[in-house]
Order: sequence, then structure tokens, then C-alpha cells
Amino acid sequence: MAAGLADNNPTPVIVRFVVVAVVTIVAVYIFNGDRGVPLAVLIFVAFVTGMEYVVKRTASAVTSSPSAAARRRRDGPASASTG
Repeated sequence: MAAGLADNNPTPVIVRFVVVAVVTIVAVYIFNGDRGVPLAVLIFVAFVTGMEYVVKRTASAVTSSPSAAARRRRDGPASASTG
């Protein structure tokens, strides 16, 4: 954003939330028309949610920031230090 200010427009978040909610409601409606929501679907959703949490909250060796990549090359992997 200009001048380093964050974009506080909530529209993209609201649209994404509504789309996910509608897709979920339609999928549950279709599943319930047959034999209900399969356990495999629930396990898959839990797995994806858990992995999203892990990916978003842990450091990654792959980054889009050139300065972070340079620091990573200079300092080496964190597991290499036996301190």
C-alpha cells in the first residue's frame, strides 16, 4: 500500500468467508441427501485446518523476501547450530 499503510478493507475477507460458508452448506446438503457426511471428509477438513495453522505460524526456509533469504544463506539452517 502507499506510504506503508495497511489496507483495512474488509470486503475480501467477507467475500471469502461467504463463499466458503455457501460451499460448505451446499456440500453438507448434498451429503445428507445420501448417507450423511462421511468421516473421511471430517478427518480431511481437520487435517487441512491443522496444517494451515502449522504453515502460517512456523518459520519456513522458503520465503519471498530477498533479505530473509540472504540471512538464511549467511546464517545457515537453525538446526546446524549445536550451541
